[in-house]
Amino acid sequence: MLKKTFTIMLSALYCTALLTACGGNSSSESSEESTGMEPIELKLESTSINGKLGKAFDVVEKTYKITEGDYGPEISVTIKRNDSKPKVNFDDLVNRYSAFNSSKPLIGDFKVEFLDESGNKIDDADLSGDSFDSLISMVEGDETSITFTCTGDDLSEAKSFRVISTVKDNDNAKDKKGKTSTGDDDLDEAINTAKESAEAAGKVLDAASSALDALNSLTK
Repeated sequence: MLKKTFTIMLSALYCTALLTACGGNSSSESSEESTGMEPIELKLESTSINGKLGKAFDVVEKTYKITEGDYGPEISVTIKRNDSKPKVNFDDLVNRYSAFNSSKPLIGDFKVEFLDESGNKIDDADLSGDSFDSLISMVEGDETSITFTCTGDDLSEAKSFRVISTVKDNDNAKDKKGKTSTGDDDLDEAINTAKESAEAAGKVLDAASSALDALNSLTK
C-alpha cells in the first residue's frame, strides 16, 4: 500500500513538472511572437523598373514579403541586369549618401513603393548606398537580392509594390569641377559691370576731348 501511494505521488509530481515546463515554453514563444512583426506577403506590380536607370534591370517574378529587420520593416527584392543599354552613363552616378564628397555629376537612387488595394502609394523603402553601388556595377546576366528598408511602420494596408529609379543633378559636383558657385557668379557679374562702366566713361571722356579740340580750332 505504501509503495502504491509513493508511486502515485511521484506520478503527480512528474505531471506537474511537465505541465509547468510546457506552460513556460508556450509563454516564451507567445512573448517572442508578440514582439515581432508578422510577415506581409505582397504582389509584384511589374517586373519593370520605372525611371532612367530602370531600363537596364528587371525585378525577378516571385513571392515577396515585408519582414522585420534590424532597422524596421524591410523587403528583399531580387534584381537582374538585362542586356538593355541604360539611358544614363553609370560612370556618372553617385549614390545619394556619398554625393557631397563626389565630383560625379549625377545622383542615382532606387526605391520601393508600397501600394494599397487600389494601387495608391502608402509608403516607400530606401536603398543603402552600398547596395546602390552593387546594382550599378552589375553586368549582363548578374542577379542579386537587395534589401530596402521601410521609412514607415504601418504597412498593414500594403498589397503590392513596385521598384522605381531616380536621377538628379549633383549640385555639389559643379563647384568641384571648377564651375563658379552662386556667390562667385555675383562677384563676376559685379566686375563685368564695373568694366563696362569704365569703358563707357572712357568713351565719354574721349568724346569730350574731341569736342574741346574742335572748339579750340574754331577760336584760333
